[in-house]
Amino acid sequence: MPEHLDWKPHDNDAFASNHPALYWTDDAGKRQERSYRAYYGYGLEMSSLLASHGARPGDRIALIAANSPQMAQALLACLQSGFTAVPLSPRFPPATLAGLLHLTNARVILHDDTTVNLCSEAASERGDLLINLNNVDLSDLPTNAHPIAHQLPRDGAQAATVLCTSGSTGLPKAMLHTVGQHYFSAAGSAENIPFGMGDCWLAALPMYHVGGYSITFRALVGGAAIAFPEYRAFDVQGLKRTLERFPITHCSFVATQLFHALGDAALVRQLGRLKAILLGGSAIPQTLIQSALERGLPIYTSYGCTEMASQITTTSRSTRTDLETSGKLLNYRELMLAEDGEILVRGRTLAEGRLTETGITPITDEYGWFRTNDLGEFDAERRLKVIGRKDAMFISGGENIHPEAIEHQLCEYPSVVQAIVVPTADNEFGARPVAFIQFADTTECPEDRIEALRGLVEAKLPRFAVPRLFFAMPQEMLVGGLKPKRSDLKRLAEELQSVEF
Repeated sequence: MPEHLDWKPHDNDAFASNHPALYWTDDAGKRQERSYRAYYGYGLEMSSLLASHGARPGDRIALIAANSPQMAQALLACLQSGFTAVPLSPRFPPATLAGLLHLTNARVILHDDTTVNLCSEAASERGDLLINLNNVDLSDLPTNAHPIAHQLPRDGAQAATVLCTSGSTGLPKAMLHTVGQHYFSAAGSAENIPFGMGDCWLAALPMYHVGGYSITFRALVGGAAIAFPEYRAFDVQGLKRTLERFPITHCSFVATQLFHALGDAALVRQLGRLKAILLGGSAIPQTLIQSALERGLPIYTSYGCTEMASQITTTSRSTRTDLETSGKLLNYRELMLAEDGEILVRGRTLAEGRLTETGITPITDEYGWFRTNDLGEFDAERRLKVIGRKDAMFISGGENIHPEAIEHQLCEYPSVVQAIVVPTADNEFGARPVAFIQFADTTECPEDRIEALRGLVEAKLPRFAVPRLFFAMPQEMLVGGLKPKRSDLKRLAEELQSVEF
């Protein structure tokens, strides 16, 4: 039996006419705002445009573009008309994009000025239809020609998205989610961190990533707005201007962004007025959390994954004890720990399955659980503590090494915002740990800091856990707020090690 979804704010004509949906700054530097009525209308007009090119309900539409109002509008159009949105990272090489376009069988590719060449190359062999979002002018089209009711899908079983995981090797895994799965992800999130009419979330995470897409869906479910930042790559001054220009109440940060934000007193005052700052992307150093708490910032930590449509657990209070964990399970999800500590999840937010050449392949075991490959434990109040990845563990000289335990110690150094430890081959021990460090104040890895970092690890862990080498985190891997892949760093470590020895 189809699941009926209740979009309460959207059935109110007064709300639909007056309440803001999108904020952005145009090319002339002027603030722009779009109401929900215009948002609906433009979405339907864009749907008509896609239909005129042969797209039909159930077809998949690829979106390869930077965050923008046009991108949000296209995602809404897909929801309204029953198209399945396939947002793909512009950072994928053409060969990867071509493979994903083939796998998803996208009928149309929506792109922007920054991705036109990439998309043309990726789609050249297939002859896909390309539409530049920057050239789609909906400003002169009527925005009140359609009734407000039933413009968002009521059937929770309708396919909504194909979102890619950040798989370590090969073609990224493509997960199919329904409208209902995204709906209940947003609803459970809002029951813990309220986000509704009058609120506005800064859309700084890429919309091709589950964390970015989920923000747009939370706004739709709650009748809230999203705002696009005045910067492409994070910078303190750009964030300050964005917070001054738009009525932002919620935002998401990764560790390095929070570190830089805490260095500006005026920005800290602005952030202190927000309702919630959700931290994610990688483990957040406890020294950074303490600094944020001392400044009164409303921060929350969480654990989630693409397969579960973003958040699974989230803290409910901004206290040091709470923030040492990833919080408690949100509604509409289930979670258990296997005997070996692996985190298993299921519930109303779990993806339908993985898209493969033969169709939709289930990702669950015989009991409906998805095995995350993450290791965790509960504290006395059933808050989840994530220990690390099962596949990240390696053996050195007969000893099991969990890289996350080493990373935790390295992040105790005051200016470290991220540390990733990977194994490299060693004739004597089989493998030895190597560390990549991201500092907040330098792109180098100075020798005096290396000695201090070694000392931190030696003081708390066995000698076999002390990294053999330390390298600065490659800047090209620090894009979009997403954590660099261990597989990429492992390959780089092998290359760098061969130079060192």
